[in-house]
Amino acid sequence: MKRRKFQLESVLNYRKGLEEKAHSEFMKIKGALDEEEKQLSKLIEKKKKYEEDLKRRGMQPSDPQELNLYHSYLLRVRDEIEIQHKRVQEAAKRCDDQKEVLLSVSKDKRMMEKLKERQEDTVSYQIKREDKKSMDECARGGLLRNET
Repeated sequence: MKRRKFQLESVLNYRKGLEEKAHSEFMKIKGALDEEEKQLSKLIEKKKKYEEDLKRRGMQPSDPQELNLYHSYLLRVRDEIEIQHKRVQEAAKRCDDQKEVLLSVSKDKRMMEKLKERQEDTVSYQIKREDKKSMDECARGGLLRNET
């Protein structure tokens, strides 16, 4: 029996391509999320540094205008942190959405691979059955010749 090509090979290849594209897009979005989180960490560190500076300056006699400048700068940094938190949340949502797409596409591809495996198993079983049948016929033919 001749081995047949998987009839849905083109569909399987298409789904593999979709999976690779979805994985690539997921990695790109994940990288953007990591960058947004890094930016947030930098802003938080900057805020801590300036808060410590403000505490030190508050304990020493200093110019009130300079303290006001620190306060206004800290307020701006806090606003930036809020904005960055929103960016991180949006990036995390995009990442989660793309992860769902990737899982769905991977599931579809895996289903096609299982179908291909079943077809290969069926063909292999049929080949073995035909080989056994032909060997049995040969053995019977040899027995019939020996009896005569």
